[in-house]
Amino acid sequence: KTPLDPDAEGFIYSNPMETSFKQRCLEEWKIHHRKLLKTLKNEGPAVLGNVSESDYIRVEERLKKIVKGPEQNALKPKAASKMIVLELKEELEAQGLPTDGTRNVLYQRVQKARRINRS
Repeated sequence: KTPLDPDAEGFIYSNPMETSFKQRCLEEWKIHHRKLLKTLKNEGPAVLGNVSESDYIRVEERLKKIVKGPEQNALKPKAASKMIVLELKEELEAQGLPTDGTRNVLYQRVQKARRINRS
């Protein structure tokens, strides 16, 4: 383990991890919702005012979901340019599109299908 003191022998400096503005906002949003969830658990349904038990449960579930964050796989599919032929064919097959042709043809087909699905 390397020493944390910059003046110590063997100290290795590493640049701090850069996070995007969007990533920082997401983290702050999660922290805020974690605090809300904690308050909700500590003070119970009364903190929400005059609400039913089902409303309280719905709010609690929503906060838990936000704090947990999105699943990594759900965030973004693998970039088509990084896919191998087999993966390109699997994606095309899943969408019911033809799977014949060279890698370049398959790549173009996947890109086009993703563009169409996005719009």
